[in-house]
Amino acid sequence: MQLIIKNFGPLKKGEIDLSKKFYVFVGDNNTGKTYLSQLLWCIFNEETIDQFAPTIEPLPVAENLSFEITPALLDTILDQFARFLTNDIIPKQFNVENNTLILENLVLKFQYHLDQIRMRTLDAVYGTDGGLFFISKNVDSMSLNIKGQDSFDNKFLQTSLVKSILRVIFNNVHNTFFLPASRIFFPIFYYYIFKVDREDNKKISQQLVDYLEKRNKNGQINLQELPIVKRPYNELMGKLFEKINELWETSKPNNHYAKIVAEISKIIGGDIVLSNAEKIGPIEISFRISKETNLPMYLSSSAVNQLATLYLYFQYWAKADNNFLMVDEPEENLHPRNQIALCNALLKFVKHNNNRVLINTHSPLIAENINNYLYLHILKAQYGLNIEEILADNSLSLRTDIAISAEELGVYFFNGHELISYEAEDYGVYFRDFQKVNNEIKKSGQVLTDYIYLKEHEHENVFEQ
Repeated sequence: MQLIIKNFGPLKKGEIDLSKKFYVFVGDNNTGKTYLSQLLWCIFNEETIDQFAPTIEPLPVAENLSFEITPALLDTILDQFARFLTNDIIPKQFNVENNTLILENLVLKFQYHLDQIRMRTLDAVYGTDGGLFFISKNVDSMSLNIKGQDSFDNKFLQTSLVKSILRVIFNNVHNTFFLPASRIFFPIFYYYIFKVDREDNKKISQQLVDYLEKRNKNGQINLQELPIVKRPYNELMGKLFEKINELWETSKPNNHYAKIVAEISKIIGGDIVLSNAEKIGPIEISFRISKETNLPMYLSSSAVNQLATLYLYFQYWAKADNNFLMVDEPEENLHPRNQIALCNALLKFVKHNNNRVLINTHSPLIAENINNYLYLHILKAQYGLNIEEILADNSLSLRTDIAISAEELGVYFFNGHELISYEAEDYGVYFRDFQKVNNEIKKSGQVLTDYIYLKEHEHENVFEQ
């Protein structure tokens, strides 16, 4: 499945493969990497699918409770889904008006590969007041089969069919989660955001009460009199605030990814702990460096604050499967060694339970580390070599429980107006942008040290003459 994008903020044109498991977005600042990340969040998010499904015209279900997915139907659904994203979802997500500059003349188009859809399977369960029913699809088939109840609520069945078709198209619906680059301030300042939001909600409630009293007196209704409170952040940041605020109600670890939590704990040198002595209001976040010592987040290092929300994600928010985690600049505030350790944890995450990861990065170290695991996969899968022996014989610190194939990896370069795919080959992905800067730095160093060498040896040349 390909997504074609035109006129999306600084990104004037581009095409991205939506079937990859690990995405790496690279490029200069202000080139649209975060915009496209948030668009992918919208596409794969289950809430988007739930809102879109009822908008489709009723689908014809056969008497034997089967349904055929045709190319014409796929075209119709994907065209309408693209318009729904453009007109309804993206403006809300970005907290902007439809005619704002970044959305002006935006065009989205999906291109599917029928053979890929035919080979995918589906086992979906939907619940109604009458019980459960199941929609399934077998491999090498374009039919959906419906089972489970003697009778169905037609409207619910229709929306469930649309959801099922989109699950097949996008290879399942994912639990999407986005961590912005500004996440470093969340552990310290979310409490103040909580207070501001609470005050705003009080004002809105009072305005509604005043409005209702006024309406009762004169019997007239004019909703335009109510001011609209616009938050100074987009929907994804708001969802992160909500997740943190909800921890005071549900702060039991899910233990789905305890090993990854342990890896992050090793990086930061401790654990992120929660407390709420009064059992009301926002949770308190602190950094535990020993059994006896908890540090408030404002006394903790920038690396601890940077990784705190990622720690919370794996500890509390990640589901058992079908996660799509998006992290803006994961390398921020991290020592090079810790950048590699974090990258390894994310690579490990995508190897399990149909999980996906997307990172926007300016780190050549992370890029080269991903390349190294691509090499490992090539040596093992393509040439049948014993990678454990290779690593041991050469004292390499790479991990044998991590590997990624070229088919799973999607690397995209943003040049300021266009999206360019960096294809993975036998010698990995050539990160041209990073390599260009690296070569310039090396050249500068070589030229300057050559001058130093010449000056240091000037007296020797004079003496010889």
